[in-house]
Amino acid sequence: MDSVPRVARLAFTLAPLTLAALSAAAPPAWAQAWVPPAGLGSVTVATQTIHNTGHIDTDGVFLRIGRSVNTRIDICQGEIEMSPFLAK
Repeated sequence: MDSVPRVARLAFTLAPLTLAALSAAAPPAWAQAWVPPAGLGSVTVATQTIHNTGHIDTDGVFLRIGRSVNTRIDICQGEIEMSPFLAK
């Protein structure tokens, strides 16, 4: 008996052929990089608040210890365009 089923062999044969056919049929893509105007920028800020109301023990018993509120503020990303000449 074969160790590889017939359906798997067919899939392993057809997958690369299908990928090659789809890649050959795709039109060429043209992209253009652009530089934002001077003085344009962005900042990403994320916040999160967690209310911890207690703990559940390993046997499923709810314990009312360890209650707290955690608040988190992240400045994840910031960027500003200084000059079009610096971005090249």
